[in-house]
Amino acid sequence: MQFLRAAYFVCCFFLPLALTGQTDTLYLPEVEVGISLAKNKLRQVAGSLSVLGAGELEQGGSINAIQQLNTLPGLYIQSGGLNTHRITIRGIGSRTPYSSNRIRAYLNDIPLTNGEGVTIIEDIDVSLIERIEVVKGPSGALYGSGLGGTIRIVTRGALQQPGLKIESEKGTFGTCRLNAGGGFRSKHVYYSGIINQVQSGGFRENSDYKRSSALFYSEGKVGNTALSATLSIVDLKSQIASSLNQNDFREHPEKAALNWFAVRGFEEYRKLLAGISVQQRFSEKTSGMLTLFSGYFDEYESRPFNILKDRALNYGARGKLLATTRTVHLVGGFEWYRERYRWNIFETLQGEQGVLQNKNSENRNYINIFGLAYYHPTEKILLTAGLNLNKLNYSLADHFPGNGDQSGQYAYPLIVSPRIGWNYGVSPKLNLFGAFGHGFSAPSLEETLLPEGEINPELKPEEGYMTELGSRWSLHNQRIFIELTGYFVRLRNLLVTKRITEDTFTGINAGKTRHLGAELLGKWVFANAVGFPGRCELTASATLSHNEFSSFTNDGHDYSGNHLPGIPKSTVSGTMSWRPSPGFFVHAVVQRTGPQFLNDANKERYEAYHTVGLKTGYTLQVKRVGAITWFGSVQNLFDTRYASMILVNAPSFGSSLPRYYYPAPPRHWTIGFQIQL
Repeated sequence: MQFLRAAYFVCCFFLPLALTGQTDTLYLPEVEVGISLAKNKLRQVAGSLSVLGAGELEQGGSINAIQQLNTLPGLYIQSGGLNTHRITIRGIGSRTPYSSNRIRAYLNDIPLTNGEGVTIIEDIDVSLIERIEVVKGPSGALYGSGLGGTIRIVTRGALQQPGLKIESEKGTFGTCRLNAGGGFRSKHVYYSGIINQVQSGGFRENSDYKRSSALFYSEGKVGNTALSATLSIVDLKSQIASSLNQNDFREHPEKAALNWFAVRGFEEYRKLLAGISVQQRFSEKTSGMLTLFSGYFDEYESRPFNILKDRALNYGARGKLLATTRTVHLVGGFEWYRERYRWNIFETLQGEQGVLQNKNSENRNYINIFGLAYYHPTEKILLTAGLNLNKLNYSLADHFPGNGDQSGQYAYPLIVSPRIGWNYGVSPKLNLFGAFGHGFSAPSLEETLLPEGEINPELKPEEGYMTELGSRWSLHNQRIFIELTGYFVRLRNLLVTKRITEDTFTGINAGKTRHLGAELLGKWVFANAVGFPGRCELTASATLSHNEFSSFTNDGHDYSGNHLPGIPKSTVSGTMSWRPSPGFFVHAVVQRTGPQFLNDANKERYEAYHTVGLKTGYTLQVKRVGAITWFGSVQNLFDTRYASMILVNAPSFGSSLPRYYYPAPPRHWTIGFQIQL
């Protein structure tokens, strides 16, 4: 029934225009992607892959790319605030309380995922991004320990044309966004940089947000050698409103949780990422690339139960060698990552820092060694096979004698992740593909600690195997593109985060899960339809999934056969980008999120909801000067009251109700302008 509703939505979105429209020579451009480690056309990739280009990124919000990513089938991002997001890919990652730690992410070739496996992408401004590529499901042979998948954010060419770009935007809740950037070329080198600032008062109590960031990028080529450098800086301070119980969510969604409001809880951090890449072509058939990277993270978080002060310094390298013949393409490489993480826990005195309660440091070190082979026995057939070897070890140093010495050396066994895939070009218009892969996710620091603060050496990484089959159609001279994919994922050694108290967590391996789903993506570009002037691009996507515990017992309760909480049974999205006349544009995004369960027992359920976003503007071209664009947007157009994030298995202490719900903002708007010289 859910899939029929999704199909109905897609048909309603496309059919009226399909019946009346007449198209000219417009077509959808062939997308070239690089996340598979060997550049391929999207329709020829041996497995599922989703791509958001610069034009699609411009259609949604500009503070971050969360709304745009939620239009991709199989991917679902919940938002507890501008600083709190949880990414779920094909149902994997839904049990993480306040962050994303079952996927990997990269900014160009610099890891955004830290040594604990936590990924933060919500502090990257859309103006810094040219393209986003998403691999869905376990595919360890491609990028290591990405149990849920891998997100690659590409900034290269963000300001490809030399010149100056200035943008300003203001809106509801005191929202203000400013950015300025520029680029220029010398004889062999291109330089670019962009700085921006975002601030908002938020619609809830205790939800002020302020972020300053900058990105600098340069690239150059001399002979057969190409060099590039990336530097990203983020300075963020954000208050935390936290989640609400059902009564407060319905009656006073603007309120903050009482305990967080009482201490004016907040987090602030400074983050730096830097990387240098060298690409060398040794011959017509061989080439190589080496990336050296480093990062620094300094955070202070004031919470109702304590104050956390932590720092992390990481560095590493990623390299690959490529060799090609007429029918075979070989890729071999490695990724080495080392991080030193230090954290202090202090007593909180109504939000003020008290005495030291805990002090620790941890060194995490991993290395991935991978190899992939791409074989073309015929022009129409592509076969791929790959293997990834991962070794992770860490050491813990306890610097607070009051808790006893928990220091020690710990290591996980060598993890072998295979992957195979195929792609068959049935005709110039139809490609079939399939893949089988393995992935894993190592426990985070909190999950490895027992309630008494001791390390749990028996905890195992979560592992999964995925099988997928799909097809891609390119119709009507590439004006229509359709992709349909079915997948099945089995996870074992399920990592379950148990909450002992509000500030104490631990992890256990508690069972197995099954993830079964179907994904549909359709794109259509047309012009001069009857009664619909100008050029229009439509995109529709739908996901139907069934995610359940195949074997899961926790605290004496058997949840086997229950649905996994925090995962909608279906998601449907439709976008329209319409240019009725030169310079004028309209972008619309319609999304439906299906019902989802709130806890493992499936006794609480959150119903489906719809949202609509609209963005419009006009671009004036000024000869020999540049372009000026005025734009405005309205999000949550029909003022739907809904929860944009669910705290799965929210606890209840004493007589208090569980706080499952993060209220989404009501209808809100922005207006702005952009000058490009």
